[in-house]
Amino acid sequence: MKKQLYILIAFFIANFVQGQVAIAQAEYFWDTDPGQGNATAISAADGNFNSAFEKIAASGINLPGVGLHKFNIRFKDNQNLWGSTFTTIVAVEATTTTEPVTIIQAEYFWDTDPGYGNGTPILAADGNFNSAYEKLLSNGIPLPSSVGLHVFNIRLKDNQGLWGSTFKNVVNVENVLSVNDPTASNFYFYPNPATSTVNFNKEITQVVVLDLNGRIIKTSSDSNQLNIADLAAGTYVLKITTPDGHAFTKKMIKR
Repeated sequence: MKKQLYILIAFFIANFVQGQVAIAQAEYFWDTDPGQGNATAISAADGNFNSAFEKIAASGINLPGVGLHKFNIRFKDNQNLWGSTFTTIVAVEATTTTEPVTIIQAEYFWDTDPGYGNGTPILAADGNFNSAYEKLLSNGIPLPSSVGLHVFNIRLKDNQGLWGSTFKNVVNVENVLSVNDPTASNFYFYPNPATSTVNFNKEITQVVVLDLNGRIIKTSSDSNQLNIADLAAGTYVLKITTPDGHAFTKKMIKR
C-alpha cells in the first residue's frame, strides 16, 4: 500500500497600514531543497489563497524511504517574496500510518527576536489548535511605537515540539504626524519607476536602499541623485536622511 502523510498547516496573515500581506503560493519538499518555486505545490483548501485567515491543506503526500527525513514547507506572499522554510523532522517507519504534523503554538514579534516561546502568543480562532483546517487569530496586533520600517515576524511550533523557521515581512509604519511631516511630504525623487538613475528634488545627506525583506542593498551619499543601474528589477524602499536631520522612507520601483 502506498505510504502517505497527511500534513495539516495553517498560516496567519495580518493586515497592516500599507496593504495586506497574503499568501499567493505554497509548496513542500523532502530533505533536499529543489529551489524556490520548484517544489511540490500545495493548494488552498478552497482552491484560492484569498482569505485574510487562509486555510492550507496537503493530503496524500508520498513519504520517502524508511528513516529520518526533513519535511519542508514554505509560502510566497503577494509581494512575490518567499518566506523562510518551515521544517520538521519525520521518522518514516515501515508502517503505513504516520502521526499528522499539527500546530500547537504560534507567536509573533517585531524586529528583535526574543527567543523561541518568548514572542507574543497568537490564539487559535476557537482557543485550541485542534481542527484539521486550523485558523490562527489575533485581533488588534499593536504596531511598533516608532514610524518607519519594521520587520514583522511569525513562527509556528508543531506537535513534536519543534519551532519552524520565522516568516518575515517588512512593514512601513506611518502615522498622522509622519504623513504630515512637511519635510517628507515636500520631498520627492524622479523618475519613479526608474531604470538607471533617480534624481532628488532637494539635497540629501544619505540614502539607504533596502529590499522588501529589510536587507540593505546599497548606500549612497550623493546629494542629488542615486544610481540604480546595478539593481535588479523590483520594488525597493529608500531610507532618506536630509541635512537638517530628518529621516523618512519612500518606495521606489526599478524597471
